Amino acid sequence: MNPWTSAFGRRIARVMGVLLLGIVMTVRSDASVATALDTFVYADDPTSDHRVIGVDDKFLYKRYDLELTSGSWRTAEEVDRVLWKHWVSIYVPDRIQTSTALLVISGGSNASTPAFGELDDSIGPVSIVTGSVIVDVGQIPNQPIQFAGENDPRTEDALIAHSWRKFLDDPSDTTWPAQLPMTRAAVKAMDLVQDFLALIEPSDPIDDFIVAGASKRGWTTWLAAAAENGPLGQGRVSAIIPMVIDTLNLEESFDHHFNVYGFWAPAVGDYVDAGVMDFRGTPEASELYAIVDPYAYRSRLTMPKVILNSTGDQFFLPDSSKLYLDGLPGDTWLRYYPNTDHSLSQLSNPLAEILPLYGILLDKGSSAVPDHSWSVLEDGTLELQTSVTGATVKLWQATNPSARDFRLETIGAAFTSTAVANEGGVFRANVSPPESGWTAYFLELSFLDGTSATTGVQVVTKSTDPELRIASTESGIELSFNSKRGEYYELLAGESLGDMSVVESIVPTADLTTWLDPTPEEPRKFYRLRVVTP
Repeated sequence: MNPWTSAFGRRIARVMGVLLLGIVMTVRSDASVATALDTFVYADDPTSDHRVIGVDDKFLYKRYDLELTSGSWRTAEEVDRVLWKHWVSIYVPDRIQTSTALLVISGGSNASTPAFGELDDSIGPVSIVTGSVIVDVGQIPNQPIQFAGENDPRTEDALIAHSWRKFLDDPSDTTWPAQLPMTRAAVKAMDLVQDFLALIEPSDPIDDFIVAGASKRGWTTWLAAAAENGPLGQGRVSAIIPMVIDTLNLEESFDHHFNVYGFWAPAVGDYVDAGVMDFRGTPEASELYAIVDPYAYRSRLTMPKVILNSTGDQFFLPDSSKLYLDGLPGDTWLRYYPNTDHSLSQLSNPLAEILPLYGILLDKGSSAVPDHSWSVLEDGTLELQTSVTGATVKLWQATNPSARDFRLETIGAAFTSTAVANEGGVFRANVSPPESGWTAYFLELSFLDGTSATTGVQVVTKSTDPELRIASTESGIELSFNSKRGEYYELLAGESLGDMSVVESIVPTADLTTWLDPTPEEPRKFYRLRVVTP
């Protein structure tokens, strides 16, 4: 089946979809208007429950282990797992000194034996030092789940992609996107912690939460904050630490991904295989984004935000923050890790990145984000300013001579650093485009307490090859680009990046050039445009 052409019938509504997106996004961004996310998360569900598994009395803290049933999702005719269950560990120090708790959203399989206590060495000491309750909630999403009519169960992106496709096929059922029960699970975990602490420590109630999670759990972190700051929420999220989910502003993020690469990276293959990408530009996609895109809820996201991303992420372009950062309200602390991928496994302990930041957020609250700002000047200079004493700055950069592709799996650990001079609290760096290819670069600001912040990633090139925009139509694959009269272009296509050949030579007659590939039964999967010097 052609993954580009299976939704051709919906392309007639492309313009309507763009208009609808503007309408839906405007409404969804209104914090006072309840969305499908809000109504699902806060709906009464009689299946919601919990049971205490046990308690482990440790040195200066106790760990309480519980099973949380966060609610039901779908019916027994649709899935083999209706009730969502989660292992929860609540770390309670002997001396509680704050009413704020840390909620860590984790993954894991429901088919596995619970691994209570495996995080004791990381979380226990932090709970003691901060005098705070720390909570780890697992199995978000519940997985594996087998859907009716399928032979194999699904997990992670395959599960989410399937749920999206079910919604896209019938947007009248707004409960399909898996982000809804995932978000509900995080919110129910907050309920559980507050209720449980009221029983065991009635004099030390929990009032609010700092929420953290990575990847799909990072997505849940954003949406839990949005839901809690919505019309049905209780405003319990005081700060968030989302990791490696550099995909806010979904529509533009998807377009940026494909237009830069000219193909879908294998990491998003589950969404391609499910046919989700066929729906780009349709009313159905607009309705989906209005429910699951954290950027649609940006007016609610006023709390401090510590955003941790990877420069070599397989899913997202390293300069993706330019699509959403300026649109977020409130204080934001951005941090890109060089020479890492989506897993962050290149770091010695990804969890250790969260815990010091949690301590700072806990200690300083709304003033936790250190004073710094950055901008890109007209000549391309990256300028960073800070009043923090003792701060130092490094310039990180990497060059790919053949493609605008900085995935770790493509270029390896290519980022290198150099020190940047301090000019009275101002740090500047200007990176020239490479003779061939593309260079990605950013500034890292390091503080005396061991934490760091960065600018967004910038990309420069001498290439005059314009960005190729690709869309499916009823007639085939439509490729368009901003062109210059008098220039000569070659369009390459193929079944793989290593097997591309010239399929069309183009001499433009207008500022916008469009070319239609009528797509044979086995469509070309990769496209590239280049300027040719006569």
